[in-house]
Amino acid sequence: MIQSKEDLRRYIREDNAPYLSQMKWGGLVDRILCNEKYFIYRFKVHLRKVEYYRNVRHGVLGKALYLYHFLRYKRLSWKLKLVIFPNTVGPGLHFYHIGSFIHIGKHCRIGSNFTFPGGVLLGAGKGGVCQVTVGDNCYMGLNTTVLGKVNIGNNVTIGAHSLVLDDIPDNCVAVGAPARVIKHKTE
Repeated sequence: MIQSKEDLRRYIREDNAPYLSQMKWGGLVDRILCNEKYFIYRFKVHLRKVEYYRNVRHGVLGKALYLYHFLRYKRLSWKLKLVIFPNTVGPGLHFYHIGSFIHIGKHCRIGSNFTFPGGVLLGAGKGGVCQVTVGDNCYMGLNTTVLGKVNIGNNVTIGAHSLVLDDIPDNCVAVGAPARVIKHKTE
């Protein structure tokens, strides 16, 4: 959780490390050309600032800044087809590209360095609240769905078009519908 300005800077730096080395942020030119990476960058910055202003109280000015960043975050969320609730994802959130709908539920908790290409759904299971917990350094393939109360360990790779209904231990590769572990990673 972001609790200070240093945390905010660290989260933004880790989220956008792959993009900052590849391009200069010209702003207007990237926006006119509808550069996808520019909009992803802006989305992540506004998401992290919403988290910061939600977690740390700053009086009237803080509420105004929270509202500004929240409206920008919601607008970019709608434009990019992303539903990621604040305070659900740790630092190092990476998108390969935007194209299909991405949803991470309100009660999900995701560790640092989470990577997915698109079409990922971490949503509610039968008649209840989704309580998905994902560890650090995880990758989910295209169109992966995780339903119900599921714990996914650290260093896990989940293949494309997988449906995860059960827990997955650390250092594994899982694929299929329903997903099952097919390989244990060696260190």
